[in-house]
Amino acid sequence: MGTNKALLRLGSTSMIENVVAAAEKCGLPVRIIARDLRAPCGALGGIYTGLRTSGCDAVLFLACDMPLVPAEFLPVLMRTMKRKQSAIFTNSRGAVGFPLLIRKWACAEILQSITSNHLSLQWLARLLNAGSFHCSANRQICLLNVNTKEDFQCAQQHLASGLFQ
Repeated sequence: MGTNKALLRLGSTSMIENVVAAAEKCGLPVRIIARDLRAPCGALGGIYTGLRTSGCDAVLFLACDMPLVPAEFLPVLMRTMKRKQSAIFTNSRGAVGFPLLIRKWACAEILQSITSNHLSLQWLARLLNAGSFHCSANRQICLLNVNTKEDFQCAQQHLASGLFQ
C-alpha cells in the first residue's frame, strides 16, 4: 500500500491501536514485534521472534493489518486449543491465518520451515499439524486483512457502521 499499514488511521485510532485494544480488553499482555530475529521471511519471522523472546508457554499472534478482530473472539480461540496441540490457526474460507496461537515448543519446527524457505502460514499449519478454529460466515468480516486501498475503505465502512466498537 506504499506506507506502514499499522499506522493507517481508522476513525480516531490506527490499525495497530485497534488490534492492541482488542488484546488488552481480554487482559492479555501485548508486545509488538517490530524487528524479526530471522528476516526477511514474512509472518513466520514475527512468529519465530515472538516465540523465541517470550517467557510464556504459548503466544497468541494477531496481525496489525486485521483491525476488525473483536476482543470476544480471542478467548474463544484460546479455549479451543487442546493440551497437546502445538498450534491453532483461525480458518476463514478454507485458508488458515491470523489470529493464531502457538506453543513455544514449536519453535524448532518454525525455524526448520524458515530455513527450508517454506514461509507460508498454510505450510506451517500443516507442518505443526495445527488445529483449526472456524470462523462462522456471519463473522468473516472480522478477519478482513487490509492489503489494498479497497480493503482499507471496506474496513473504514465497517468500523463506521458501529458494529466494531
